Amino acid sequence: AEEKRIAKAKLEREALDEEEDDDELDSNPKKKKILIALAVLAILFVVLFPDDGKKKLKKIVPVPPRINFPQRFDIPNKEVSDLDHKKAIELLKKPSYINKIKASKFLLKSAENKFNDNPALGRLIFVYSELLANSATKTEDANTIFKLVQIFKTKALIDPLYCSGISLFYLKIGKANAAVKVVEKYRDVKKGPSTLEVLSVYLKALTTIGDLIKAKNIAVKILTIPSAKRPLFVDLALIDYYLFLSNYEKASEIVAGGIKKYSRSVPLLLRSAKLLVYQEDFKSLNKVLKKVRILEAGRSKISYSKYLEYRALEEVNNQKIKKATALFKKALKVHESLELRTRLAALSESTDNDANLLITESKSLQFIISSENFIKKNNWKFAFKDALEATRIAPHYIKAKLHLARLQIKQSIFSEAINNLEELYKDDPHNDEVIFTLMDAYIEAYKFSDVKRLFGMTAASDIRHNPTYYSLTAKYYVYKNDFNNAISWLQMAINKNPLDDYNIYEMAKMFIKYSKFDKAKMQLNKAMDLDPSNIMYRISFSEILYELDGSDASIGYLYDVLQDFPDNPKALSQIGIYHYRSGQQKSFESIKEKLTQLPHRDTSLQEFLIKAAKLDGKNDIVVEQSKKLIELNPGDLKVRLELGKMYMDMDKYKEALMEFKSIETRLETYPKLQYYMSKLYLLTDNIDKAAELAKKEIKANPAVEDGYILLGDIYRKKREFLKAEKQYKKAQKINGDNVDMLLGLAVVNFKKSQYEIALDLFRKGRDLDPSRSEIHKLLGDAYRKTSQSSLAIESYKMFLELSPNSKYKDEINTYIRMME
Repeated sequence: AEEKRIAKAKLEREALDEEEDDDELDSNPKKKKILIALAVLAILFVVLFPDDGKKKLKKIVPVPPRINFPQRFDIPNKEVSDLDHKKAIELLKKPSYINKIKASKFLLKSAENKFNDNPALGRLIFVYSELLANSATKTEDANTIFKLVQIFKTKALIDPLYCSGISLFYLKIGKANAAVKVVEKYRDVKKGPSTLEVLSVYLKALTTIGDLIKAKNIAVKILTIPSAKRPLFVDLALIDYYLFLSNYEKASEIVAGGIKKYSRSVPLLLRSAKLLVYQEDFKSLNKVLKKVRILEAGRSKISYSKYLEYRALEEVNNQKIKKATALFKKALKVHESLELRTRLAALSESTDNDANLLITESKSLQFIISSENFIKKNNWKFAFKDALEATRIAPHYIKAKLHLARLQIKQSIFSEAINNLEELYKDDPHNDEVIFTLMDAYIEAYKFSDVKRLFGMTAASDIRHNPTYYSLTAKYYVYKNDFNNAISWLQMAINKNPLDDYNIYEMAKMFIKYSKFDKAKMQLNKAMDLDPSNIMYRISFSEILYELDGSDASIGYLYDVLQDFPDNPKALSQIGIYHYRSGQQKSFESIKEKLTQLPHRDTSLQEFLIKAAKLDGKNDIVVEQSKKLIELNPGDLKVRLELGKMYMDMDKYKEALMEFKSIETRLETYPKLQYYMSKLYLLTDNIDKAAELAKKEIKANPAVEDGYILLGDIYRKKREFLKAEKQYKKAQKINGDNVDMLLGLAVVNFKKSQYEIALDLFRKGRDLDPSRSEIHKLLGDAYRKTSQSSLAIESYKMFLELSPNSKYKDEINTYIRMME
């Protein structure tokens, strides 16, 4: 019977081949090879999968895994632990989704009976990571696995079980670079042969990050192992790699070998279905899908979604568009799949409205993904081009509109972003994504009153339970420099989603800013555990070492980091700055030379050269490199503001005004923008315009003291001391330790002959900033007016020491001689 089936399938295949265009096949031998390989696969399905249509089918009910942290028993039981571990291994020899769930339970029991030195824990991390995509509570379950990763991370350096498991965990939570780092550290330390599991996870991670040269070498190495000896996980990794390369011939060959070993493997059957779709062999596809249906899609939601997707493609082939659309929708409901969206984007439009909507949204999503890739490369022009195309294709697609708004926020085009988001909010006031994006736009634009209003409007809604709500509330307080509230909300955000290293890093930065270095270290260690591939976490750690232990400690630490991140421009830049600060000029120049020779893909070189030029006082280089930075990222308002200030220092008022005006077109309320514009007009003796802009700064940022101080300075210059005093006192209520405010208030009191009050204010200013020379001069004047000659002389001498070339030098020396 089998021989007859084989013969029949062969005849059918030959008949189909005869219908192909002979000229095309002859001119494309590669395609011919692929078709032959797929034909062999089709014959194999006829043999292995006879028509099972008469079997009674059960309803497919996906089973989510249970991922628990081991609760160690008070009295370890090695015998029970070893037995449970063996049971798990036996189950994993017959790989299926349900068997993995069963195996994970035995591995958990093994770990509970023996937690220390138990290889079952490495295997448990691996199996849990495999199951994670099917989790019903992915964030909580991922955090459970992460706790195990934190405990056993050092074992990943020497033990292949832990290395493959921990690397797979990072891959499954979307941190492919971290997954690569784990394997490469293991290979550096172990320097021996890697297991097939380690190589397979490495292959997956390298393919994900696009390092196809290394991936090819690993694939070739794996293929030296005969097919009969390769576990299913390894075959699946190879198939996915060759499918990624569109090498369907090789993928078909590995599928055929895998089917012989694991004929009931649902993941393998679904990959064969993918190949049959490519071949457009829907007859064989139908047989495979029947087999998957009988196997209940392995009771995995990921596999069930793929099964529904291929069923939908069958219906597309049968011209049953409504049925296909319903199946596509169900597949996406079970599991949102980028691959499915990509497939839908490639379909032609139909006469069915629902189908068209699905297709256009999927095409739009392709442009969104392309736009996001351009953002990573700092290619803003093409990022905007694709974002706009996404909204053109699907003008009512919320994801496309939100992506465009987020891109506008990144490039500081706030007016358009906020207007569009406010319209979306009016149309759909209960959409979480719309609310969160609008909140973020208000925060980035420093529209704090609007943020508070939106928080108030959503106070009673379920949105408050979303981790993003806590994260954005924390961001609001970070932008307001409200340390206590920022830390409190960051901690709540971390509690809601412990795997979001963004919040952990924000907390670390706040602790560094306020010199709470021990707490900052703890947060940075967590962030580095979550993403070992993020260089910024290492650089921030080096900043703490610099503050606590000096430049040698921070430089040594970063040179160790460079072993894992060879020639990383950000790390090298930071080393160069530390060399400069510690007076190691030759080392600084060496780093500078190395940086200029690196092929730069980001803004690290410009940022380094600006820092170095500022340290050297070379304003022309600061200007030159700032311009280059702005070319790379036109929406960087911080760099524009700094460039405007630099022009002011260089007395290039026209150029400064141009930069300030550029910022104003993007965000009129940008902090200190009107402040510096006002100062600019003050420098050019346009006092009325300066006062007008100072008032605009106050209106834009009423909770910030700078505008009030500037307006006080303007009134003081106009000798309107009562008005000046009123503004300084408003600033004092916001920040009683602002030195400019203290000096302004002291000068007003000095002019009013209230010398004792002036003295107290001058002394407080001096204590807060003793390196500021003008304070010592003003303090000397106040002491002289109150006949405290010795203190006046001491203050004047300190002033001359700090400003030896001051225009007041001769006048002050005369005062000193008279008092002496």
